Amino acid sequence: MRQLPGALTFLLLLLLLFTRCASHNHDDGHYDGSLAADYTVVPMTQYKFEPSGIKTGSAVSIFAFTGGKTSKEKKLYYSQFLVVDKTTGDTIRILAAAIGVDSVPGSEHEIYTTVGMFDGQKKILDATFEEPSDNQRLMTDLAASIEAGGDVDLNKVTAAFTDTTKKEEYVLINKNADIFTRKYKTAKGVLRFRDQPW
Repeated sequence: MRQLPGALTFLLLLLLLFTRCASHNHDDGHYDGSLAADYTVVPMTQYKFEPSGIKTGSAVSIFAFTGGKTSKEKKLYYSQFLVVDKTTGDTIRILAAAIGVDSVPGSEHEIYTTVGMFDGQKKILDATFEEPSDNQRLMTDLAASIEAGGDVDLNKVTAAFTDTTKKEEYVLINKNADIFTRKYKTAKGVLRFRDQPW
């Protein structure tokens, strides 16, 4: 009986998000289920949140995603995933600059990519939360050094490996859905998928 209120809350939040999304009109007159990329960008140092305490390896189900913005130069953008922790039933905000997918389904090895590659239309919404490893941090640094859609500049890649100065971190808040401004316990990390969510 205790699960029912959590399930009802989840369904109401999901309905609210879809209602907000459905009322948004894209310029071309078509709606693809995603939010327009209209962000408030907040420096991570100014983004206040209560830590969630979610553990690495926790199974989660995604019900909202802000969309992503390509990191570049020294700026690293964290998108928001709103998820339900399948063990506790808690709603948690995951701040992620990268996502991972098994290199081969069921493998221990994973491939990392930028958060902007996540496509909710694929309906792959189950993931595992992971605290960022050194490899994942390196991947996000490399992604920030490569221009989206452009050629790989080996000088920028080399600089990403050797540059020890800190990246400027920012949190994206999508203006098209107020659900992303609400208070949720929060964790920084990576969402790992078994199947490719793009």
